[in-house]
Amino acid sequence: MSITDVEKQERFQILLQQIGLGNDAVFQDFTKDGKIEKLVVDKANKIWEFHLDVAQILPFELFQMMRVGMNQAFQQIAQTTMRIHVRDETVTERLVEDYWNDTITPFAKQSPMIGQLLIEQKPTFIAPNFMEIRVHNEMEQTTIAQRFQPAIAESYVKKDFRRWCCARTCWISRKQSIIRLLWRRRKKRIRRRP
Repeated sequence: MSITDVEKQERFQILLQQIGLGNDAVFQDFTKDGKIEKLVVDKANKIWEFHLDVAQILPFELFQMMRVGMNQAFQQIAQTTMRIHVRDETVTERLVEDYWNDTITPFAKQSPMIGQLLIEQKPTFIAPNFMEIRVHNEMEQTTIAQRFQPAIAESYVKKDFRRWCCARTCWISRKQSIIRLLWRRRKKRIRRRP
């Protein structure tokens, strides 16, 4: 038996009612055409994964309210997660920034130094699918590239941002920059000597 789009929309509206967002006029433009595409139930681990289809990327505030509401509404039954699919994948710098802290918080526990670096900044969005993260040195750059970049990208994908590539830009103080320049010049002079 195939479920129609109308039934999927009705189920989405019922879900919004269950989590206390059914009459929320502020986010109505984001939720009015939403659908539950499917619900994946893992009975052994008591996990329900809702696959939602919405018109555009949800504002972070709505995303957070839905996540918390679903966890509270179904806490006696199962742990809930969401997989979101959007029809309009338009991304803005504001959306990237709004989702940033939620995305990187789990990684801050893995490496407090890198976590602090990531928490203290907002990435720069470079259309269509790049974000720039500033780092202090090559070690931070390598650590982020190897350990955190794939997980950060996957976290955004779960919230239905398209796949990201992270560019890492080194912050170098003016003093460090001058020292490096002088060091390079000195090396060149040494090489030129007969």
